[in-house]
Amino acid sequence: MNEDKAFINEKMNKFDTDHTGTLNKEQLKKLLEDLNEGEEITDFEVDNVFQSADLSKTGVINQTEIRKAVNEWFAYCAVAEANNRVIGKKGESGPKQPKKGCCVVS
Repeated sequence: MNEDKAFINEKMNKFDTDHTGTLNKEQLKKLLEDLNEGEEITDFEVDNVFQSADLSKTGVINQTEIRKAVNEWFAYCAVAEANNRVIGKKGESGPKQPKKGCCVVS
């Protein structure tokens, strides 16, 4: 639990560049790209994570909601990776590579 809290605090300190205690969509996008090993993600992906994580419907992600955003992102990545494995098994030549914007999961 302490590691989780430290992780969230680290991400908030890094990406809350205007020091409001919240992340707007652009700041969230940078956080998600950081989690995605620097790979760019799409606005569609950011919007989906943002809508799921903004539980208070304030238009920003607070520190509590960051945990939800991170969980949503990794769940999305897991589904995208599973879909790529299934598509690659359907007789196509070689495994499918994720589209730009898809998750990097190590």
